[in-house]
Amino acid sequence: MNDRSLSIAVLGATGAVGGEILRALEASEMNVGRLLPVASVSTQINEVEFSGEMQSVRFPDDPELANADLAFCALPLKSAAEVTAPLIEAGVRVVDLSGAYAAEAPPSAVGLEVSSLELAHNVVSSPGAVGLALAHIGSAVGSLGELVSMRATVLSPTSIAGRLGMEELSGQVVALFNSQEPPRVAFPEGMAFDLLPSWGTSDDEGWSTAERLGGFQATELLGLDAAAVALTICVVPTFAGLSFSVACRVEGGGAADLIEVLAQRPLFEVARRSVELQPMGRLGSSKITIGRVRDDPDGDGIHLWACCDPLRLSAASAVSLAQYWLEVS
Repeated sequence: MNDRSLSIAVLGATGAVGGEILRALEASEMNVGRLLPVASVSTQINEVEFSGEMQSVRFPDDPELANADLAFCALPLKSAAEVTAPLIEAGVRVVDLSGAYAAEAPPSAVGLEVSSLELAHNVVSSPGAVGLALAHIGSAVGSLGELVSMRATVLSPTSIAGRLGMEELSGQVVALFNSQEPPRVAFPEGMAFDLLPSWGTSDDEGWSTAERLGGFQATELLGLDAAAVALTICVVPTFAGLSFSVACRVEGGGAADLIEVLAQRPLFEVARRSVELQPMGRLGSSKITIGRVRDDPDGDGIHLWACCDPLRLSAASAVSLAQYWLEVS
């Protein structure tokens, strides 16, 4: 590992994903000589903690950002490209977690075709937790034989809408118990004691942007045809933790074989009890927990349940990807 002292910017440092990136950087072998935490001008947080010290939050127009060696972009999709474009032009390397550059720089992840790292204008695209988890699951299943397809239902927590989503779920629960009007900004249709069968805007065929992005990232990482992975994302009234019900069609191998493969891969934990598959219990871990592995009744597929901490998983993957990028260049 190159031990050169680095100046690293974290765009969206006061958000949930940005906070996990800070923690992942602290736990990594990267030599962070200077941290530049960045948030929008509307932020109400003036400082963030990193390695035991408080760091002042900067705004996107801070001229010092152009001198950074590396920047992690954990901003919302709608603002990511606007903020990162000047940095890229200045020669700053950007690890993007927003999906803004997915079409220009196919997603990469350590252990999943990372050796063919594709860059576009100093940008590398780090996949979100949904695409990343499905790609790693698909990679494990594909080791048994040809992976034909994956179909998944994803149960997303209210953190899909950021801190506002988590706070609003809590506010709705309290308001409904007290016969008051619940807050409905992140979830205008309501969320407490209910679920949303889809999230975000959908295209003419009924697929949401998040579903398309997750499927695209998984197929790109696995080198599969675009139709090989399809998923449905719904939002459930939990605060954190991501769960998947996955059905894989594979030519070769079965449930018992897959359990053996998973047990040998460090990113996975194989659950022995159903309580280990509850998503809240996985918080704080960067691993993917797999359980309920079953052979399909038709005999040519495998069903499984997976859960993970999406913020921790995506942040750890992004930092590992950045570390690899610095090592090979």
